Amino acid sequence: MALPNARALYEGLCGAIRSNHDRWEGNWTPTVWDYLTEVGKPDGLLCKMNPTETTRQNSEWLIDFLLTRGEVGTEGFKSIELACEYEASSSISEIRYDFQKLLVVKSPLKIFIGFALVAPGSADMRLAAIREDVDRCRLSPGEELLALIIQPTGQSRERTTGTFAVAQGMVFGGVNHGPLGPTELAHAQ
Repeated sequence: MALPNARALYEGLCGAIRSNHDRWEGNWTPTVWDYLTEVGKPDGLLCKMNPTETTRQNSEWLIDFLLTRGEVGTEGFKSIELACEYEASSSISEIRYDFQKLLVVKSPLKIFIGFALVAPGSADMRLAAIREDVDRCRLSPGEELLALIIQPTGQSRERTTGTFAVAQGMVFGGVNHGPLGPTELAHAQ
């Protein structure tokens, strides 16, 4: 069984966030990591992720989250099958810093998840910066990269219904390249 393509991962990630969160606030990292870990299970892929801030026993291995064939750091390691960087800051320079790590990692499937400000056009500006980096650095043949930017709508924290964020994405490389979304991340009705 093969990993889903970048477009299917976009839909799956949006669905996981929508199912597990009812507002903008909160830590979405466990939801993202749990979803990606489940994606790799049918292929027997191993998960290596950035530890939480409180438990730094395992240090990050260049990238925030990996699905690998074989255990990293052992003779059994064969390849990285999925690499994901997750930048919680909405700063374009910090988004670029983390995104550019994906441009040097050898993996057929790469995912970047970042955040935008409430301001109109904020997600588009971040995707444009990512597009510039991809155009300048180029992906290797056979690589597919999903860039996903999540933007809050600015709705009140007390609301329990309605859209709290909008996801926008872009797929680079592969046969499925092009824009994705916008996809509303709405409260459960």
